[in-house]
Amino acid sequence: MAMDPTTDILISLERVARLVLLKATKLEQSMLQQRAKIQWLKGGDQCSKFFFPKIAGRRAAQKVFHITSDDGSRITDEPGVANEFVRFYTSLLGGQRRRQHIDLIPLQAHARHIISVEEGESMIRPVSPGEVKEAVFDIAEDKAPDWMGILSDSSKLPGV
Repeated sequence: MAMDPTTDILISLERVARLVLLKATKLEQSMLQQRAKIQWLKGGDQCSKFFFPKIAGRRAAQKVFHITSDDGSRITDEPGVANEFVRFYTSLLGGQRRRQHIDLIPLQAHARHIISVEEGESMIRPVSPGEVKEAVFDIAEDKAPDWMGILSDSSKLPGV
């Protein structure tokens, strides 16, 4: 079946028009990116009035304005939202759910070392700030300088 020559021409013209549109779109995008970069370099690199609104906008987008509590009530005030987060994670990590009995017998076959009840209790007991300070100061001076090593070295500075 022979095609109409005008159809072939129209198909070719459409293909060329798409390529021109694609090129123009890429050029426009490049120009807008360059303009944004210039605007940022002119006004936003020195913590000026351009930089702070950008940060404020980013923080506002990440802020939690309301939360629904376990009883279904909606909390909208900022201290209430913060308190609900604290309440939820306190009950999750330190509430009665933590003390539920878990049957570990099926898992014992896969355990390489099983700690005693006393060892387990010592691992979950509250730790005082003095004990933390003592542990940090007991870190050896020749410890590898990973981020914890750097932290331990900076903690030994006078006045810390």
